[in-house]
Amino acid sequence: MKWSIQVGKFFGIPLKIHITFWLLLLFVAMSAGKRGGGVQGGMQGVLLVLLLFACVVLHELGHSVVAQRLGIRVRDIILLPIGGISQMERIPDEPKSELFISGIGPIISLTLALVFYSLARLFGLNTALPQASLLDGHVLVSLFWINLILGIFNLLPAFPMDGGRVLRALLAMRIEYLQATHIAVSVGQMFAIFFFFYGLFYNFWLAMIGIFIYMGAEGEEHETILRRSLRRIPVGQAIITSFSRLSPDDSLREAMNIACHSLQMDFPVMRDGELIGLLSRDRFVKAMRDHSPDTRISEIMSTDFPTISDTEPLEEAYSRLTEARGSFVPVMHGRTLLGFINLEQIGKYHMLCGLGKR
Repeated sequence: MKWSIQVGKFFGIPLKIHITFWLLLLFVAMSAGKRGGGVQGGMQGVLLVLLLFACVVLHELGHSVVAQRLGIRVRDIILLPIGGISQMERIPDEPKSELFISGIGPIISLTLALVFYSLARLFGLNTALPQASLLDGHVLVSLFWINLILGIFNLLPAFPMDGGRVLRALLAMRIEYLQATHIAVSVGQMFAIFFFFYGLFYNFWLAMIGIFIYMGAEGEEHETILRRSLRRIPVGQAIITSFSRLSPDDSLREAMNIACHSLQMDFPVMRDGELIGLLSRDRFVKAMRDHSPDTRISEIMSTDFPTISDTEPLEEAYSRLTEARGSFVPVMHGRTLLGFINLEQIGKYHMLCGLGKR
């Protein structure tokens, strides 16, 4: 995600903080100061926010570590003002795996709530809800209530939140996965509509959460349908076969001439009929900015690149392109280049061609 800064790694997973999170800290500090707390009040508010987001990191690490144990790569964890996001390379199709991954987050939040409640009682603090305040309450009491609410809220079957994923996993153990997804999405969107209209009158943040839930549920349903349909189509059936090749001895000018008179911006680099490199769209644009038109392609091409077999399912190509965020992947039959595939081609094929061939 753009505007995110990596601040560390946990269990090999990069932890990033979005720039808007720092704006939240500034807002909390200024709000505390205006309420009469001065510098000390501002520091207390910022400390509570930092501790709260440490709890969110533990929540997201729970998801991520379980996913890793189940063989799913986690790209990173990003902290936003509205919470954390664990960016996994894929959502598991196996219902039990999704159940374990989704369920561990709320369990961690509820466990943290129990820990902070015990500490608060140990120090003789009043743990009633009115004592929990972001700016005025005791830190332990506030963290108890925030983690309790976070754990319970995440257990609501509001897909794509944790509880909604748990619901889909339980349904998918008994009915077809797409049907289970549709039911979970419908339930999630009903919650989202309630959150939105209730939040309009009583809590602005709840209204915003309702919008995110509704859009997230709709987007993930479309993603699930797309992946399921791509699973039945071999890559070789959808590839781009009409394209220009470059030689490592060609100049950047040659690539520029081709791009000027076609839609092609990604180039395989061939020598004696063998694929030896790629000039991706990003490298091509960067080279035009940083190098002379007479620069040889061998100087700017990439020699470390993924390929995919023409017999693999199109879903695998889709996954590689979205995970690696590459512009295209060469499609091979043995050592022979047949063509290449990109996200635009997958979308076009699915929309125009795939329906008639399934």
